[in-house]
Amino acid sequence: MTLLGADGLPRSGWPVELHDVDSCRSLRGAADGSIRLLCLLLPVGEAMDPVAARAYAFDPMGRMMAGWPLETEIPVADRMVGDDLWLMVEPPNGDESAPASIHMVRIRADGTLDQGVATTVDSGDDAFAIGPDGVGYHARHYGWSRSDLADVTSEVAAFDLTGMRSGWPATIKGNASTFAFDASGLVYLVVGSPSTRPARTVVLDKNGRVLPNGSAAMPVTSSATWDGAGGEVPGPPIVADDGRAYIVDTQGGHTRVVGLSPGGDPLTGWPYTSSIGMGWTGFCGEGDTGCGHVRTMPAVGKGGFLYLVRAPSSRSTGGSLVVIGPDGKVRSGWPVGLKRAGSMFWSLTVDPRGGVWALAIEPERKGASATILSIAEDSTIRWGTTILQP
Repeated sequence: MTLLGADGLPRSGWPVELHDVDSCRSLRGAADGSIRLLCLLLPVGEAMDPVAARAYAFDPMGRMMAGWPLETEIPVADRMVGDDLWLMVEPPNGDESAPASIHMVRIRADGTLDQGVATTVDSGDDAFAIGPDGVGYHARHYGWSRSDLADVTSEVAAFDLTGMRSGWPATIKGNASTFAFDASGLVYLVVGSPSTRPARTVVLDKNGRVLPNGSAAMPVTSSATWDGAGGEVPGPPIVADDGRAYIVDTQGGHTRVVGLSPGGDPLTGWPYTSSIGMGWTGFCGEGDTGCGHVRTMPAVGKGGFLYLVRAPSSRSTGGSLVVIGPDGKVRSGWPVGLKRAGSMFWSLTVDPRGGVWALAIEPERKGASATILSIAEDSTIRWGTTILQP
């Protein structure tokens, strides 16, 4: 693991080598410049899968922080809130039909661990997330009976260290997406179908109440972010810190993005439309069983600009990044594209100073290379650092 500086070069003290871990699934930055890393431990004995996780903390110089690492149960969600790492844990019980339990865990900067109260919940097609204030959320759906999803009901519960919060769970009529949040911690969901119209947004406050700033039903589909077995719920909205929300529709291989104000009203100049579809991640070989893809996720950056990853427009070119302004128009200088056939952007992260970091995957003679690009707001490439070269 390494830390790149503003010039794209590894910082002093990096890279750091890790041992005795199966894989690492989450990397989080803290407010003080240190980082947290969650890794799965190697299976023990006859176990086929990891049964525990290890949490690391490194300072900006790559030194292990006092009190770390420490072992935890495998979390279903995690998030940094200030300098605290929050985990949401659903311990395995060996019986999918039996009730599950959920509890929150807070790990402070000094490695002190606060264990939350476990609460029993009905398990099923669960979704989990942690908001910007450290509150954990769990969603399940029930009433699947018809292909138009008219009978589906969604139930959302909120948790802190004391267990389920007062006022929850909240019941929503319809098929709700996974979670998105604004800076204040309000919960945003899309209710609809991943493949048919209409769709609407629902906004919940921290007490489980439905707020009036959800949208009306709109002639749009909120496309699923998973292409494979399952994927029966709509994709979540993309939410800016101020509550502006965007719904992404990828039906028919095209892209359509509806923009909504913090009050749930359609934004002037939207929707954005393109004949080019969204980018997807991963590879599936011929004959792969159970293989699927995760769609790339847009992100809202400085000034309310929406960054999207696009699929290659033809077999002879690569994928591209495009930036949509608050007025629904493509920003001058964009899109920025990869020239090599089959190249793709797999992810992007907004730079709080302006611009974006993007991960480009490019086919090589044997396998594929991975390069991180730093791109300024005006589309200038600040630097590119290849982190994997077969």
